[in-house]
Parts: sequence; C-alpha cells; structure tokens
Amino acid sequence: MLRWLFSWLSRRRQRRLEEDQAHVRARALLQECLSPQQWAEYVARNSFIVRGNVTGRPYRIHHGTTMNVEPLNQDGATTGRRLCFFPVGGLPLHDVLVGQMYALQGMEDQVLRLANSQLEMYLRH
Repeated sequence: MLRWLFSWLSRRRQRRLEEDQAHVRARALLQECLSPQQWAEYVARNSFIVRGNVTGRPYRIHHGTTMNVEPLNQDGATTGRRLCFFPVGGLPLHDVLVGQMYALQGMEDQVLRLANSQLEMYLRH
C-alpha cells in the first residue's frame, strides 16, 4: 500500500511539473504571437485587442477561457456582448488565447456563426 502511494505521488508530481512547463511554453508562445503593443496591454490589463478578418471589427480577448471575447464597436467601446469559443483539447490558457486570436483573424465569419453569445449583464450575476 505504501509503495502504491509513493508511486502515485511521484506520478502526480511529474504530471504537475509537465503541466507547469506547458503553461510556461504557452505564455511564451502568446508573447511571440502578439505585437509588442498587444503584449504590453495584456501584461497591464489581462486583455488585448485583435481585428476580425472579415468585418475589421475589434475584439478584446480577456484572460480566461469562457465568455472572454468581447466584440467592440469601431470606436473601441464595448457592445455589451461576450462570445464563448475555444479550441478542443484541454489546452493551457495561453494556448486558448492564441487559438481565439487566430480564429478571429482568420475565420471570423465561422467564429460568429458558431460561438455562444451572451449579453454582459447576465455575466455579472
């Protein structure tokens, strides 16, 4: 029984180390994919702005994985809506943000068709 426990703890520690390394690599990838201005905004505000490839509309991607994409109007003001879409696979957070960024920049029309949409007032409760 004790041997099993030590083995389990060892595997759990190794898995945690691998997950931590994956998060570090994902954050580095996000930094590589963002412009210096976007990265500075992300560090300061936990969000950054990208433009959709079809409409040219700006979107603010917030740090998070659910309802974290905020469509903005052309002046950069919020529209009061949030979008929810993310890649499949249990990816590290920063990899999800990269996926969301490239999805909006490369297939905005499909994202808008498939994403869940919610009025922001419902998110606050």
